[in-house]
Order: sequence, then C-alpha cells, then structure tokens
Amino acid sequence: MLGIHQVHGNICCLSVVVTPMLDWKLHAFDITTEVGKVEEESTLRVGHEAVAEQYKPEELRQGDMSTIAQSPPWAVDAWGLGCFWQELFSGQPLREMGQLRNVDSLPKPVRLPLSLSLFTAAAAAAAA
Repeated sequence: MLGIHQVHGNICCLSVVVTPMLDWKLHAFDITTEVGKVEEESTLRVGHEAVAEQYKPEELRQGDMSTIAQSPPWAVDAWGLGCFWQELFSGQPLREMGQLRNVDSLPKPVRLPLSLSLFTAAAAAAAA
C-alpha cells in the first residue's frame, strides 16, 4: 500500500487493475519513492525514464527533483490520476498532453478536480 509520504510516480491505466470482484487496485510500485528521498538516487529519479512522457508532470519530465521534493507528496501522482481519468472517461488512450484540456467526456463532478490536478507546476497545484 502507498503511504502518505510516498510518490508512486507511474499512475496510468496500465498501473490500475480491476479484479473479478470489480475492486480497483493500484500496482506497478517499482519506482515508488519516499518524498524526502526524491532528490537522492531514488527509484523515482532513476526509473522515471521508463514512464511514458504523457503521464509525467513537467517537473518529472525535466528531472527537476528539487521542485518535486518541495511540492506536496500527492502532486506527481495527481497528474497521473488526471491522465488516468481522461483515458478512462474518454475511452481513448492519451497520446498527447493537449488531450487533457478536453474535459467534455468527463462527468461534471470530476472536471474541476481534474483541472486542479493538471497544473503545469506541481507546486502551483498545492496553492490552488
């Protein structure tokens, strides 16, 4: 299970499994990192290159671990969750980040949280 001070770093459709009992489970914890260790030689720092570009917030794409370390622990994963929601509700794979702006396929209660999770700077999401 993911702790409150950990970053999963790879939340997307491929890291969510639905069981035969219709329970949704997060897996693929191979680059999960404690927030306080993000700037060290962490699995997130080393392994983020295996994550598809569209599932990474700008800070992770640039390898800006100091910004990630100063951001709330949930910020990186909020981006991945926003991408997951977009793919789930649109029924289409996310091919480019511009698709994230189209919220028409999303249920209305999800639109604002999605918009907040997709700030370009993880730190800006915390301030919103």
